[in-house]
Amino acid sequence: IEDNYGDVLEEAWNKTKEMFKYVWDQVMLGWKQVLPHIKEAWETSKPYFHQLGKIIIEKSLEFWKYLQTNFPVFMDSVSQTTADAIQYATNTWQKITEAF
Repeated sequence: IEDNYGDVLEEAWNKTKEMFKYVWDQVMLGWKQVLPHIKEAWETSKPYFHQLGKIIIEKSLEFWKYLQTNFPVFMDSVSQTTADAIQYATNTWQKITEAF
């Protein structure tokens, strides 16, 4: 195949690489044009993310308290399962680090 079609395949490969380079250059050009707008939007939205984080934490604590009040057996089971998983992960990590 290389003897009969090597030049054709090489030319096709070069054209394909050239096409992908052109597409990549266009993507990068678009990114450079959009980036200042993205940065501006990020700076504008930062204070709202802080406020959103506070709300998420407050609602999570309320939900956790609700679960503990109404489903104590389930919450004990979840807590124990989580503690067991953390202990297992810790022991596994210690064994890995000792091996190396």
